[in-house]
Amino acid sequence: YTNKSINIIKKLNFDIIQCNNWMTYQAGIKAKKLSKKPLVIYVKDTTFNRKKDKEEYEIEKKAFENADKIIAVSNDIKKIVIKKYKIDPEKIRIVHYGLNENKNIKKESNEKTVLFVAKNIKNKEADYFIKAAKEVLKLQLGTKFIVVYTKDTLPLIVDKAISSKINNNIAYTEWLNHSDILNTFKNSDIVMAPHNSETFGLAALTAIKNNKPVVVSKQSEISKILNHSLKADFWDTEDLTNKIVSLLK
Repeated sequence: YTNKSINIIKKLNFDIIQCNNWMTYQAGIKAKKLSKKPLVIYVKDTTFNRKKDKEEYEIEKKAFENADKIIAVSNDIKKIVIKKYKIDPEKIRIVHYGLNENKNIKKESNEKTVLFVAKNIKNKEADYFIKAAKEVLKLQLGTKFIVVYTKDTLPLIVDKAISSKINNNIAYTEWLNHSDILNTFKNSDIVMAPHNSETFGLAALTAIKNNKPVVVSKQSEISKILNHSLKADFWDTEDLTNKIVSLLK
């Protein structure tokens, strides 16, 4: 990727180099050396947010050191870059995700539906979701849960749902392309994003974009800028249950 990128870069005229993830960082560094143009790196996560990898860490560290400016998606990411990579805080600026408003969004079904975004969740967070979902079903019979999953998170949810005997009330859809995800959000009544593994809170923003009420974790970065959403400790299944049921009624 880096070598092919450099062949293209040599033919271009530009003012700034911008890289979006660790796989592009080496190309960005080479482009800076060739062009003498400033390098800006956008950081939405690091190897400490993903599966820790020494090679990825070294690539990230070298890129952060070579960058003229670093844009972090959240304050939590900024802290990681400063602490784990020993980067000057003055080099880093925080720019949260943004969104464009969707209008005239109509749900296609009258079925009560709760969407749980299981992207990047951990084992305990899956436990808390299943416990809360089971309690919701006791109070709101027939509620349907939709779990948006990634390849790594699907087994966490399915195994726990089967053992809790609520799997028949859960539908699963993979985190695929943007239009499919927006359609899933559109056809839900409530969005649950009560985990604190996300580096900012794209799921909550997507819910807002689709005019859906969202329950977020008090520990998440996005809870600090959302003033009118329901918030719960990610481990407090009783509070999560109460908030979801109150929204479903």
